[in-house]
Amino acid sequence: MGDETLHNIFLTGEKGIGKTTIIYKILDHLNCDVDGYTVKSIVHGTLKDFYITSIKDHTKKALMATGDITKRKIINIYEDSLNNFGAELINNCIKTNDIIVLDEIGFIESNCNNFKNAIINALNSNKLVLGVLKEFNGDFINSIRSRDDVILFRVDEKNRDETLSLILTVLNEGMI
Repeated sequence: MGDETLHNIFLTGEKGIGKTTIIYKILDHLNCDVDGYTVKSIVHGTLKDFYITSIKDHTKKALMATGDITKRKIINIYEDSLNNFGAELINNCIKTNDIIVLDEIGFIESNCNNFKNAIINALNSNKLVLGVLKEFNGDFINSIRSRDDVILFRVDEKNRDETLSLILTVLNEGMI
């Protein structure tokens, strides 16, 4: 894989539309060393805990935020988890993996400079980045969207399968 052909591929779209599913289907088609993170949630009564979780080893995780289900609102952000665990996970991926998954980038990391710097390091690396951008208008997300090396796919119910095929075609023809 030559540096000049690599891209950072991101999916965006409504919550629950299948963005993460598409990423996992892409990974099933590629024979590469992959790590990065996804966000998993656990509900406890009216609270929902969000964990940043390693793609490769789901036992490696850290609590990044807690939300109130009844208010549909994040009530606590654990910036140390993102700035320490999350940043270290991403920076290690840059050193050891062919593909880095960033699932997802939203508003929770707004004040987490170490984490955001790790994301920028991944985007600037010679590694393929597959990620999800939350549909959110924020400085950090907008800076990623506007990069020349980012290809952004908006996923909806009608184009889910087509988006998967299109991304696989881009990867097979241009990069792998």
